[in-house]
Amino acid sequence: MTADCRLQAVRQSAFSDGYALLCYLLQSPTQHMLDELDQASPGADMLAIAQEIGAHDERVTQACACFDQVSEEIRAGKVSLTDFRAEYTRLFRHPKHPALYPYEALFLDAQRVSQGQTSTHPVLFVNAEATDAKAAYKAAGFAFETYKLPADHITIELEFMAKAHFVVAEQLVSADADAAYDAPDAEQLAGAACADEAAQPACDDERLARAQAALKAFRSQHVANWMPAFFDALANET
Repeated sequence: MTADCRLQAVRQSAFSDGYALLCYLLQSPTQHMLDELDQASPGADMLAIAQEIGAHDERVTQACACFDQVSEEIRAGKVSLTDFRAEYTRLFRHPKHPALYPYEALFLDAQRVSQGQTSTHPVLFVNAEATDAKAAYKAAGFAFETYKLPADHITIELEFMAKAHFVVAEQLVSADADAAYDAPDAEQLAGAACADEAAQPACDDERLARAQAALKAFRSQHVANWMPAFFDALANET
């Protein structure tokens, strides 16, 4: 693998890990999650990922410190599952006034209202953002229906981004291996006509280009559309 391709693949894998970690931390709290956080250092993991992708700044450092503080408090027995669930409900699940909506359409609508604009009254599961996200998942072969959540839920979009970056990383590795594949001579070409298709290199540049295009489109149309504002608001609430 060339140095440039290796660097790109490592960076894409780091992005995948980062989105996956954020997705995990925003799941509804369970005892299993607390047990894992008791043994883990999510702040250190996030810091390593941020350094890998070149996104290490003061805000990232502060967020990582908060993650590790939570783990330390779990280990010290200062917080319980009940505490976590109460805070999660306050933030995202309050039946009337959650601090933040974890759905793209509702979050953006609340932002518009806070700026003096008229609400469009988006409906869960059936709104423009969720419909567009669902179409992107379907095109990429991402089966989100098993989660039984709206397609524009923060954790679904984060998991999709994690999987999309992982696919791009895999395709970069495969495409680089394909580029290094020795050109066959005439005799080999004749034999290849009868060879099993599976014996040929697994990736092509077109598949890599499609994966990169899908990732870029979802990032611009969804991730950039609300996640920076969502995480800024979340930081102000915790």
